[in-house]
Amino acid sequence: EQQLVTGALTSALSAGYRMIDTADLYSNHQQIAAALEVILPTMGLTRTNLFIITKIRPTDLGYLKCKYAVKRFLEELSTPYIDLVLIHAPTIPPILSMGPGPDQQKLLRRETWRCLQELNKEGFIKSIG
Repeated sequence: EQQLVTGALTSALSAGYRMIDTADLYSNHQQIAAALEVILPTMGLTRTNLFIITKIRPTDLGYLKCKYAVKRFLEELSTPYIDLVLIHAPTIPPILSMGPGPDQQKLLRRETWRCLQELNKEGFIKSIG
């Protein structure tokens, strides 16, 4: 899998792409970081030349879960900041009818947004959505 990610990123960056769109659900943050560690220096690029997007999975909605998730993203991607963090889906899919109800989901979205706003102000996330 690492070879596939490295090959795809090498081709994309060689062709002029500078945006990398990933998500926690894709489980490839660490592979992307490992690939970029090798590719960027060989192409004369740095982290600042890239625009990295990732997304919070629905099961990580909520203030504390969001805080822990973004901290993990930063570590997995080996970057001091992420250019854009999105909420992957605004609702938590019901699993065996055990998902939170509409009111609780609304609260979780508000808490997640507050978390993202704080991380944005602190400089860990440049843009949120």
